[in-house]
Amino acid sequence: MLLKTQAATDPEQIVAFHPSSEVVERAYELIRTEREGALTEEERQELESYVVIEYLMELVKLEAQRQLRPQAS
Repeated sequence: MLLKTQAATDPEQIVAFHPSSEVVERAYELIRTEREGALTEEERQELESYVVIEYLMELVKLEAQRQLRPQAS
């Protein structure tokens, strides 16, 4: 599981979120395999999923950081 959901997650938790070491290792493994030109179609889809999730998490983290800014002042 990539992310456990909670009813209410505060911005600090969102900003602090990092994928598990297993997910990071798998993503790097897929990137290495892609560079070697040996990805299967299933692996390519898996890698694309990680890229989309990473992009979405960056957007969510930016919004969480924006929400935290006024509180820090």
